[in-house]
Amino acid sequence: MQYRLGKIDKDTLRNKRFELTFWDMGIEAVEQIAAKLSHEYVTAAPKRNHLFPDAVEVLEYLHKKYVLHIITNGFHEAQFVKLDGTGIRKFFKNIIISEHVGFKKPDVNIFYYAVDSAQTKAEECIMIGDGLEVDVLGAQKAGWDAVYFNPKKIQHTETITHEIEKLGELRGIL
Repeated sequence: MQYRLGKIDKDTLRNKRFELTFWDMGIEAVEQIAAKLSHEYVTAAPKRNHLFPDAVEVLEYLHKKYVLHIITNGFHEAQFVKLDGTGIRKFFKNIIISEHVGFKKPDVNIFYYAVDSAQTKAEECIMIGDGLEVDVLGAQKAGWDAVYFNPKKIQHTETITHEIEKLGELRGIL
């Protein structure tokens, strides 16, 4: 959250998150252990290649009808490992990474950048995301339509055009 808000930078997040967690737990003198744990986490986490049910089938369906893009606040080093590890990179024309463009979701500027990159208009774009504030509300502020993928059925009071619990429901919308 603090990274997304610009309160800490990438290096601080990567190198201090475990150290600060240990400090919060009252464990002292853990800098070396925290640094090793951080390295292991950054190396291992992107290799987790779990997808939601129907993800590949829905991407195949959407890819035949639309040009797909990704907008992510994730780190460059991890994104391509994740996409290649799951085999879904082939479905996306552009992968827009916030650290490359200088804006993080939900900043409308990253959505404007995506529109320019896709050489389209905001009213022709739709964001499908599982982050209500970051993905959906950010996209809506930029003039996009949005689908909130909410598999955990998180309660909220926002006005959203489309909300789904299963990816397969996208076929009924798009």
